[in-house]
Amino acid sequence: MMVVVLLFVIPAQPTDIVRSPGLVSWRLVQAKLPWSVILLVGSGFALAESTRVSGLSQKIGHFLGGLGHLPPGVLMIVLAIICSVMSEVICNAGLVTILLPIFATLAEDLNINPLLLMIPATITSNFCFMLPVGTPANTIAYEHARLKISDMVPAVERHTARWKWICFGRVHSCM
Repeated sequence: MMVVVLLFVIPAQPTDIVRSPGLVSWRLVQAKLPWSVILLVGSGFALAESTRVSGLSQKIGHFLGGLGHLPPGVLMIVLAIICSVMSEVICNAGLVTILLPIFATLAEDLNINPLLLMIPATITSNFCFMLPVGTPANTIAYEHARLKISDMVPAVERHTARWKWICFGRVHSCM
């Protein structure tokens, strides 16, 4: 993004710095820049920051303390499934930024290692390939290849589920 700003400032003709337009015009940037990706990532981080600043993350974490009767392994599976499903409809970077403080508060309330909840959530949220909104890379591929959602879902559904559970098993065996 900073490079694009510099291209506006650097004159196209260095001999006439005052009157020379920039190397790129707004019309070109508006046409070529993937605005949907920028808005997707930016909105995810804005939502995450608002939940942190407002204290909503901590309140949700304390509310989830009712799950304390579950064994840590089962709790880890439940939270990983929740994170996995949510990451298909929310940008994964924003989702993890929202959920990790919630899971840290929950782990603190339950007196368990926060990494037990946070690592599986982070890993499972990175396997969101079914919908364009899951990752910026999905959004770029969806836009430029002019795919339909019906093209994306069947292609990765089985493989994504398989890898999520393989990674979950590895994390659980290491904890």
